[in-house]
Amino acid sequence: MNSLRMYFESNPDLFAAFIAALAIIGGLAGSLLGARIQASGGRDQAKAAREAAEIAAEAQRVAALWNVRQVQTAEFIQQVREVSRVVEQLYTQEITAELTAQVRDASQAMLLKQAEIELVASKAVIASADVLVKCVQDAVELAQRRGPSRHAQTLLNQLCFHEDRQVGSRALQVRTALDDLRSSYQAHGSDALMTGFYEVIEGGVTGLTEDHIRRLRYDMSEPELGPLRAAAVHDLSVKTTFLIEAARDMLRSNDEARPRRLSSVGD
Repeated sequence: MNSLRMYFESNPDLFAAFIAALAIIGGLAGSLLGARIQASGGRDQAKAAREAAEIAAEAQRVAALWNVRQVQTAEFIQQVREVSRVVEQLYTQEITAELTAQVRDASQAMLLKQAEIELVASKAVIASADVLVKCVQDAVELAQRRGPSRHAQTLLNQLCFHEDRQVGSRALQVRTALDDLRSSYQAHGSDALMTGFYEVIEGGVTGLTEDHIRRLRYDMSEPELGPLRAAAVHDLSVKTTFLIEAARDMLRSNDEARPRRLSSVGD
């Protein structure tokens, strides 16, 4: 090391050239190191940009899915209620082609909404919707089968209070006889009781058509409608509640205050 120093002292020109070379080498090394650092930083920035884009895209997907789920599930529930509303008219109105079409169209619209949520909803919501649809269909079948008889019975009950006393008295006589015959039929199930039915309605009843009489006759052999109808309404209410709870869980409505991973919304 000492001899090297003495050599450069006796050759100052070489020393100056050596220093210049070191400066050049140092500059090149610094440039190369800076370029490498810059390249590494660019890759990190690109990676961060890609991750940010992926997060933004996932957030948009989750938001869109959440919105579709909310809208379609709400529309399905609303259509279930629409079917229930129309079906109730089978108990209170005359059966017409228009009313029959309303029930059919409302039921088809409900099935369409069910198919739509099957494409986007969670498994729990799909299962609950399937159970609810079966419940609605049972309620529709009961109303179609017993509704006309209930309407005829309601008309007969109203006639019992007719302003014409003769009409009211005749209607009350028929209603009392029908109640007795129905009780006897339920207890014994004898077709011979139909003879008593025809004796009761002989001569007709003012305010009731032959079709009303036919419906009343049909209803004699059926179980009491009141409990069946109440059970159907209760079952429909329970199954609707189950679906709403499943939908609220799917939409995270019960725990919106707690942050969750984005991916959990799509489960």
